[in-house]
Amino acid sequence: MSAMCQTCGSETGGWTEAYPEIGIYRCSECGSLTYRKTEGLDLSAIYSAEYFQGGEYEDYIGHQAVHERNFRKRWALLRPHLPSPARIFEVGCAHGFFLEFARRQGARDVFGIDVSREAIAFARSRSGPFFDVASPESRPPFAFNCLVAWDVWEHLERPFSWFRELVADLEPGGIVALTTVDSGAAVARWRGKKWRQLHPPTHIEYPTWRGLGRGLERLGLRVLRHKYLGYYRALESYLKALGLERLVRPFPRLRTVAIPLDLKDIQLIIAQKAPGPARDS
Repeated sequence: MSAMCQTCGSETGGWTEAYPEIGIYRCSECGSLTYRKTEGLDLSAIYSAEYFQGGEYEDYIGHQAVHERNFRKRWALLRPHLPSPARIFEVGCAHGFFLEFARRQGARDVFGIDVSREAIAFARSRSGPFFDVASPESRPPFAFNCLVAWDVWEHLERPFSWFRELVADLEPGGIVALTTVDSGAAVARWRGKKWRQLHPPTHIEYPTWRGLGRGLERLGLRVLRHKYLGYYRALESYLKALGLERLVRPFPRLRTVAIPLDLKDIQLIIAQKAPGPARDS
């Protein structure tokens, strides 16, 4: 078992059993959970076209309007902290919908990566060569001053280690914004092994509020905003969780009705890299 916690960056190596029967252990430093049966995982196979259409999501592309309602909430929180002009690098961009939205809001340069080849092909077909399949070397062809990762941290096998590299490439004074789960939230503790976010191997890392904040500080970032964030989801998605999605399939408009929910177990954090010395004009 690796000594480093991939949420808080602790090197203590102190782990306790949380749900060992499904490979879940808890960091003794920050309380975050981690899935330890990742050997041999093929992420490109997990995040295939089926993941977004009938798998984890009932219809990711068909719910674009619902996603954009969430983007507007995130953008309102992010915008006061964005450098100008914004040059955004998105990790886990899926089909590129957020970066499309960001360009409409005035972002000058955008670039996104994802492990799903099908999602990247879709994004490139709609928006051009601003997307690429994720690899350890994936970087934008421009200097970026904003790094976003919406609902991505929990999917990564080594998020702290990877973000350490990404933050090193972020421009001084640049912004990091991400959303992820909070395994220390009241609903997570109450539901235990039945918590809806606890589903390895698609979710691997399960940060706590304290652990995520501590991890970003260890990456040299100053936390500017940290809050719980409710989501809009399509009615069809709620019914899918109950096995009742068939009830709305004959009604296209009803399927995509956006319904808000906030169980206080999804956290949004915005942090800033220290400004560097003034550049010569």
